[in-house]
Amino acid sequence: MPITVAKIRLWIVGLVLVLVAVLAVFYVQFKIRARHFVSDLPGKLGLDIGQTSDSYTLSQTGKNGRTSFTLKASKAIQFKDGQHVTLRDVVITLYGAQGERNDRIAGKEFDYDQKTGVIVAQGAVQIDLQGAGTAGPVASESPAAAPVAVHVQTSGLSFNQKTQVAATSQYVEFSTPKAGGHSDGATYDVQKGLLVLDSKVELHSSRDGKPVILHASHAEYTHGSMQATLLNPVTDYEADHVSSDQAIVYFRKDGSAEHIDAQGHVHLATDGGQQMTSRVAKLLLDQKSQLRQADLSGGINFISTPAAGVVNPHEMHGNAVEGTALFGADGELRHAQARDAVSFVDQQRGLNGDPQGTATRELRASQVDIDFSQDAHGHAIADKVLALGERGGAATAVLHTIPTKGAAQNTTVKGDRLLATLKDGKAITDLHGTGHTSVLDISPSGATTLSTGDVLQATFSPSRNSASGGNSAPQTGHDAKQQTPTLAIGAGAGQIETFRQGGDVAMTQTPAPGSSGSPTRATAHQADYTASNQLLRLTGDPRVADGTTDLAAATIDFHRDTSVAYANGNVKATYLQSPAAEPKPGSGAAAESPGGFGGQGPTHIIANSAVLDQAHSEATFRGAARLWQGANSVAAPVIEIQKNPETLKAFGDASNPGSVFTVLANTSTAQRPADVSRVHSRQLLYTDANREALFTGSVSAEDPGGVVHCDQAQVFLTAATQAAGQKPATGNGAKENAPKDNGQSRLDRIVATGHIVLQQPHRRGTGEKLVYTSQDGKFVLTGTSSAPPHLYDQAHGNVSGEALIFNSQDDSVSVAGGQSKTVTDTRTAK
Repeated sequence: MPITVAKIRLWIVGLVLVLVAVLAVFYVQFKIRARHFVSDLPGKLGLDIGQTSDSYTLSQTGKNGRTSFTLKASKAIQFKDGQHVTLRDVVITLYGAQGERNDRIAGKEFDYDQKTGVIVAQGAVQIDLQGAGTAGPVASESPAAAPVAVHVQTSGLSFNQKTQVAATSQYVEFSTPKAGGHSDGATYDVQKGLLVLDSKVELHSSRDGKPVILHASHAEYTHGSMQATLLNPVTDYEADHVSSDQAIVYFRKDGSAEHIDAQGHVHLATDGGQQMTSRVAKLLLDQKSQLRQADLSGGINFISTPAAGVVNPHEMHGNAVEGTALFGADGELRHAQARDAVSFVDQQRGLNGDPQGTATRELRASQVDIDFSQDAHGHAIADKVLALGERGGAATAVLHTIPTKGAAQNTTVKGDRLLATLKDGKAITDLHGTGHTSVLDISPSGATTLSTGDVLQATFSPSRNSASGGNSAPQTGHDAKQQTPTLAIGAGAGQIETFRQGGDVAMTQTPAPGSSGSPTRATAHQADYTASNQLLRLTGDPRVADGTTDLAAATIDFHRDTSVAYANGNVKATYLQSPAAEPKPGSGAAAESPGGFGGQGPTHIIANSAVLDQAHSEATFRGAARLWQGANSVAAPVIEIQKNPETLKAFGDASNPGSVFTVLANTSTAQRPADVSRVHSRQLLYTDANREALFTGSVSAEDPGGVVHCDQAQVFLTAATQAAGQKPATGNGAKENAPKDNGQSRLDRIVATGHIVLQQPHRRGTGEKLVYTSQDGKFVLTGTSSAPPHLYDQAHGNVSGEALIFNSQDDSVSVAGGQSKTVTDTRTAK
């Protein structure tokens, strides 16, 4: 049969029809098989599927009957092996163990392994973790129904249907309402609500419009408890740097951080050069994530180093067992408290005008509280520092200055409570102490001054705080020659402007090691010191003693620059026996006290006021002054005592007119019994070197034998030969008639000159010179060639001669020389 074109065309048409029929059959069969696959898929997966057109919904119910998750996909493609299914446009909604939240996982394509129950994303994935407490059981699946706490973007995510764990080892980006960041790898456990960022975690946030960056080697976020755990976190804010071995961040429902617990090598470094470390730190934050409180424990160490180029830089370091810092609304530091074994040291390199000088301020206490304010640059500066001592200890502040020229200065202040006010966060302006306060000052020579009391108030001058030369006043106390007591309270510091200590004040100044002298001690109810005039004032029954002198008055003022002390009101001074003047054992000699009449025992002085000049070893007592040693005494408007040489001067002046009244006790001898001589004069000068008392100006001397008037009288005393209570010397050379002075000096000789008038009972003698010697008890009255001595006696009338001799032993008078050249006895009957 021939093949024609028409036949060929018919065959082609038939073949096309056959192919179309075959394709139709194949298509119908495929549709039928697809329906069978979709209908068989729920059984294979063990899931209930609600299906609308090409959209698929999968859900799983937990053991508690709650829906644990649902899955929606626009398409599901079964692979030939019957195990893997490709799901497209997938949204997985996770409800948690109790259905308490709506978390979302969304992606374009996922591969589902029916055997293992693992769903793996084949591209980018979005994860939204809902904020806690905003959704109930089986809450709305709409992502807009609840606020998002954490939004995550990643790839290569796998979700295990059985364990409800989503994980990826790929790069992860996440964000919160307050921050954002990234990590390498992440895991999310739906049942536990635990998000784990595996490594290289970095979080970005902001504070006051400035970036805050957090780095961590690992991070975990627990949804239910709203807390994140960070390993090796490091936070950078501007130039501030915070790090630790571990930190736990607790969040509020709105996603803001509420507080942070850091442990292990907690380290803080600020842009101001401050660094602080501790073992544990607990940080409380406000709604704006601003720091409100920081609690540090496990040992705190602090160091502050100055920036380069700072003039007179300060470096501070300190430590404590634990502490707390409080911050203001804007995150600025307001208050800090350090507790247990607190120590802070502030070192200044360079002083004003002295670049090589140094100053150190050290504070030790059981607790230290610091109030802060902000400077012009917003940096925290300390305003007030409160230090407390407890458990039997005291808060201690040490002020130490070493200038390149001048003496080093060291002052230690202690108290149960010390409150300091600072200027510019560094210089102390005033210091208030209560409870067992003390001030210890150490001079360059090693001499120390310690002052104790109940309360203390001191102010500091800024210029003195940084002065290079310190206090250039001459050293006082036993560093210089002195016999009157002194104290140099606060002197060595060179920083104290005013100083007040009250409540049973006690002060002690101890000489430098190896120097002569004994400690000086003072007591008073209050002590005040002013650096501008270097005046120390003691009030409230003040008393000062240095081992040789005891001084008391209503007020006592010490001028450190002149080494002069002023005592006013009810002045009482006692000069004691000097240790250097103690007699050698067995010598039979009596020790002498300064300021007396060569006798043994203390010398006492009272007056209205007194001036004690240490530099010149002088003391002046004014206003009803009275001095006595044993039975000897002097009363005068003014009494002056000088140590080198030892002299005593009594007189009246224009401001204190009056006369001098002196009482001299004459010890008993074999020739005469003990008696007392009373002398009135305008002035008295006693020199201890030759034991001579010179009376001048209308002198009147009275004893039991009579009264002598003259212009001037010289009285010579003998030294005491035995101490009080000591038995008289015996043996070879001992005289039976040795005076029984009991350690008291006695009258040896009197020489009176000028207009002599001698009055005795029933007698009156006149002349120009009268000499008395205690050894024989005789008075010798003489005159001049033109005016010989004259005696009027009631029994014998007038008697004259070259010399009239009065014998106190038998009360007789002998006349020597004259015209008759005879001796006349004018004895008066007793």
